[in-house]
Amino acid sequence: MEVAFANMYGNPWAQWSFTMELNGMALHNGNITKKSNNMALGTVALGLKYTPDVYPIPIKHPAEPVKQVVAMEGCLQGGVNQLDREDASRYYPNLSFNLGFYLPITNAYRIGVGGDVFYNSIYDGKQRSDQIRYNFIKDDQLQNKIRAGLFLANDLTIDRFTAGVHTGLYLFSKIQVPRYDERGNPNGNRTENFLYTKLVTKYKINDYFLLTAQCKSHLLKIEYFEFGCGFVIPGISLFFPNPFRNISFKKEKGPNEELRID
Repeated sequence: MEVAFANMYGNPWAQWSFTMELNGMALHNGNITKKSNNMALGTVALGLKYTPDVYPIPIKHPAEPVKQVVAMEGCLQGGVNQLDREDASRYYPNLSFNLGFYLPITNAYRIGVGGDVFYNSIYDGKQRSDQIRYNFIKDDQLQNKIRAGLFLANDLTIDRFTAGVHTGLYLFSKIQVPRYDERGNPNGNRTENFLYTKLVTKYKINDYFLLTAQCKSHLLKIEYFEFGCGFVIPGISLFFPNPFRNISFKKEKGPNEELRID
């Protein structure tokens, strides 16, 4: 946030402003194991800002607004992960596919809704003495490795680059973290039973293809990182005719005023 001491250009006080910043940061040690260190930090900054005058006076040109048309995007990603350091040199592949519909609200922000399907081969029922959180999975079954859910996307867009936070609810998940583990200790993050989050970045190669990278987590417990590619249909909503789209609701001039359909 920035508050200028004056608004008129050329006024010496207009070169000074009061600034305030609120910052949030999540730190991760980069390991692809679930038993990794995470930390959340918050900072506040206050200060003064000085901006020299520029001559000639810069002219502000408003950006051309984006078309508020619904776009459809589908992405396929993959990677590897570990449940614990005891996995050593053994890495487990993971895949995911998502399909979403996105609506630009402003030139730099859009919202979206969609669905995810996840596959993680790490939930194989293999016992690990140092990580007892998933010891209740006793058998190597496919249903334990597949999850599906619906997500709500909040994205910032800068030209071809998109970054956002997607929050989802599981609709299908056979993995249910119990209240207590096998040693009787309480499990601290049981939100994994119904909630997941994704940090998603996308870069459009052109109007129809994109590259993507994402990080899936349950609150601050990161599950894995993924990289992949996807497709874009820029104006999916234009494919569905709207019978009222071309009605202008303009009145004709004259004694018999009627609504005109363009």
